[in-house]
Amino acid sequence: MQKVVLDTDIIIDFTRKASTYLRDLLDLADQKQIRLFIAAVGVAELMSGKETLQTDKLRDLKLFVKRLEFVPLDCDLSEIAGFLIRDNKGLGLGDAIIAATAISLKAKLATRNNKDFQDIKGLKFFKMSTKRSLICF
Repeated sequence: MQKVVLDTDIIIDFTRKASTYLRDLLDLADQKQIRLFIAAVGVAELMSGKETLQTDKLRDLKLFVKRLEFVPLDCDLSEIAGFLIRDNKGLGLGDAIIAATAISLKAKLATRNNKDFQDIKGLKFFKMSTKRSLICF
């Protein structure tokens, strides 16, 4: 089964009703075609948003995150993220941890910000065709 790590932007777009891409990914996960993962830093990024000041939005976000497989930040993952920052000029810590998570799981990354990650060796992107079949790059 294909593993997919979610970049935080995919979730944020969905919560702001800017995209239905996440709904499609969740449908694929429900059909057991993919497994969805979230990096530890992704949860931190989501909780840092102003929307979490609203009790109902925070509750919904927490329930949503529980649907995903959480990947904790351990020493090995931290090392990979550090190497990615060292080797990819301009890569931020959050993106490095998300990319390191995907690489360590041998998963694809679902993001709308491909350019932020495009130079990372070994990182593969997850795309979905308009027919909702899986395309992996």
